Amino acid sequence: MRIPLYIPLLILLAGQLSCGAPQEENEAARSSADSLAPQAQAAESLPQPGRLPDTDTRITGLLQSSGLQPQEARALGIADAAYQLISQHAYFLQGTDSLQYFVGQCVTLTGQLQANWPQEADRQTAYGRRLFRVEQITPHPFSVCHYSDTSATQPQGREVTYTGTVARMQRPAPDIQYDYQLRLRQPYRDDNHPIAPGQLVRSLPLVAGDFEVLSRLEQSVRTEAEVQVRGIQHQGYAEQQAVWIVDLAGPTL
Repeated sequence: MRIPLYIPLLILLAGQLSCGAPQEENEAARSSADSLAPQAQAAESLPQPGRLPDTDTRITGLLQSSGLQPQEARALGIADAAYQLISQHAYFLQGTDSLQYFVGQCVTLTGQLQANWPQEADRQTAYGRRLFRVEQITPHPFSVCHYSDTSATQPQGREVTYTGTVARMQRPAPDIQYDYQLRLRQPYRDDNHPIAPGQLVRSLPLVAGDFEVLSRLEQSVRTEAEVQVRGIQHQGYAEQQAVWIVDLAGPTL
């Protein structure tokens, strides 16, 4: 039987098409992967929520007031250290006036750890803090610092609910986590105050029980909206009443 001449041509053409398709698909896949590579590299360069390792030249955490009294700062030789960074460790900070614009934020600070700075000077303790000289500040989303500085242990006290506005406050000491206060809509008189019975209480320090509460506190400072706080009121630092927060609610939260 004679085979028509066009049959081998059709077979040859079909073979070429079948061999070319995977090659074109591979080239398309490589092109797609190449276009995604810069995006993947950019994503990897962003800090992810979690514990970022501190180094001698870079630290990441929440920026708060130092809590040092003037005489303490002078004794330690850091009279200009008005702020600290709360991270895996805690650091008093020197080197730039720009820190004031980032209080309450999650930041990476680039600079230099002062390795030879003493932990005690003139009988004044450094509260376990290190000293870091800041050269550059990089802000991050608040969630990047989700491991920082909350008090998970519920204190003994009475359950309370208050309404007011959240404001920032200066720490009374470096290791006392009073970074926020509630300015009460309705002040009250504290008849049980150990030093001044009947004292009018206009504001109360707030202590975050977990990171979600801490995040809401910072958000409330920025919106200046009235909130309702539910928590445990207890005897705090220096005979001061404070509220350990269980929940925080408001129109912008």
